[in-house]
Amino acid sequence: MRSKIERYYLQREKNILRHLREFETAISETTLHDFRVELKKLRALLRFLQEVYGKQEMKRIRKAVDAVFQEAGTLREQQLFLLWLHTNRLGKLEKTYAGEHRVPEISGALQQVLKSIRKKLSALLDQHRKLVATTAQAVPEAYSTKLKHRIEKQLSQKPAEAEWHELRKLLKQWLYSVSWIEKQRSTSLSELYRFSDQLQQAIGNWHDAIHIHITLLTMKGHLPKDPKVQKDHAAALQRVTITIKQTATAVQQLLEHPVPAGKRSLPADTL
Repeated sequence: MRSKIERYYLQREKNILRHLREFETAISETTLHDFRVELKKLRALLRFLQEVYGKQEMKRIRKAVDAVFQEAGTLREQQLFLLWLHTNRLGKLEKTYAGEHRVPEISGALQQVLKSIRKKLSALLDQHRKLVATTAQAVPEAYSTKLKHRIEKQLSQKPAEAEWHELRKLLKQWLYSVSWIEKQRSTSLSELYRFSDQLQQAIGNWHDAIHIHITLLTMKGHLPKDPKVQKDHAAALQRVTITIKQTATAVQQLLEHPVPAGKRSLPADTL
């Protein structure tokens, strides 16, 4: 019988390769989002395997997966920024940005990259399947527990804003690791699980707002002189500045009231 971590790996492999085959025909916003979620799950698992087996053992597959994730991320960032402009009714700025960053062209280029790497990635995933199969289930159990303790320690120290991004990566790594382990524990840890998910989402919202702000500042120097476009850009900067403050406040409020120590229990597989 396959272990839970092996079943998890096989599901990621199956889903990623299915998406790559589908992308040869077309790439939609929904399928691209789903594909990146699968890549995030796989990358978390590969980080764990690298800690167990070393960098050299995992070097080739991590490099291939990271390259695919980065390529897919470029298109996804364009889509999300255009969606933000559209949601905020900044039509003139949206039209200007869309004209300079043509999603169909970026999508077509991504299709070619993904097509060229599909066979190589498939072979690497197949090769490392054997490594996952030989990993004793007790190893991810211990790894997940170690991550939990690291989170508890960091939360007790009230991390500063400069540490939020790294904290989010740790939170997400632990949240993913919960999906690899078999044993369920007492109910109190599920509170930590829910809190960790809420906190990583809040930090993610804050980080996204900062990224939008950076994108807007980058655009400023080469915008057309059209007063309506300039007006939209000024409004966009004002709105995202407010959003950054609001999302930062939401993170700070969560950090002021973390899950009380002593309430620990592991939830069922929810990722």
